[in-house]
Amino acid sequence: NFLNNLKHLQKLVLRSCKFKYTPEFKQPHNQLKYLDLHNCRLIISDAEMFAGLKCLAFLDLAENDVGNVFPELFRELKQLEVLKLRTSISDKLIKLRVNNAFTHLSNLRELHCGAFEFEGRTLFSPLKSLQKLTIEGSKLRKSTIDSIPRVRELRFSDNSCIFIDKTMFSKKHPNLESLDLSRMNLAKVNQHIDVKAFSGLKSLKSLNLAYNRINFINEKMLINLESLESLDLSVSQRTFVIELNSSTLKSMKNLKVLKLKANILRLHGDCFKPLVQLRELDLSDVKMKSSRDIDVFKYLQGIEKLNLKNLAANFQLKIYKLAKLIHLKELCLNIQSDEVQ
Repeated sequence: NFLNNLKHLQKLVLRSCKFKYTPEFKQPHNQLKYLDLHNCRLIISDAEMFAGLKCLAFLDLAENDVGNVFPELFRELKQLEVLKLRTSISDKLIKLRVNNAFTHLSNLRELHCGAFEFEGRTLFSPLKSLQKLTIEGSKLRKSTIDSIPRVRELRFSDNSCIFIDKTMFSKKHPNLESLDLSRMNLAKVNQHIDVKAFSGLKSLKSLNLAYNRINFINEKMLINLESLESLDLSVSQRTFVIELNSSTLKSMKNLKVLKLKANILRLHGDCFKPLVQLRELDLSDVKMKSSRDIDVFKYLQGIEKLNLKNLAANFQLKIYKLAKLIHLKELCLNIQSDEVQ
């Protein structure tokens, strides 16, 4: 209650504080714009807890037990722009079934949530101003994903596997700029992910498929991604060989960052030729295979950051040709190969 006297307070950070009693913000605090209650281990059951914070723009409730007091908990937070909701309960998911859970948050621009089981068919529909949505460690259903309004950034990292069809993102989110599907346990193409799942995302700049088990990559998966600047395929599959040639990456003319860490790659000599804008390449822990000696570095003339840590190859690596990469600013080199020049 000491806050009642701090009428001019605009930002309040109580991160990781341990409270004997759950704090209340029922009295008017019209100046408070930013409230951080991250990891306070609160059990929030009072739907009127934030009734006095009508001007609040940022609220972090991550690592607390928010239970299921929606939508009343946010009734007065009509100016809220950023909300973080990841629960502290790690051994079970909080079921969020209420279709009108976010009814009062029409101005929300960023939503971060995790450890939920989403079931509402119109759950995210009221969030007309949403630009960035992060859902981690949760159980997703396609009907819930379909309720997400048009956004520019989607992060679905570390969620239970769903089938990614060719219309899930391209039809609903044509202006999507960033998509994170890392750690989703995606494996076989056409079983967990449609081969044309990303083909309509012409505005996409960043695609993260790291730490899945994708069994192959071909040009159909990466077609029409002319705007893509960053592609992460790290640790895709250690039992399947991913084949890379110029046709696989032919639409990647604006790609600046390519991460292929810990994959088994079969490379063709011209595989990096289309990547004229490439500035960063991660080949760490990669096993490279080729039926003949190739010059891996031939088409990397503009590269600035190159990671070759623990790189292994079954052909002769001509390391001396790195001297031609005159724009190189950062180099990590620890080659595991019997033949190095």
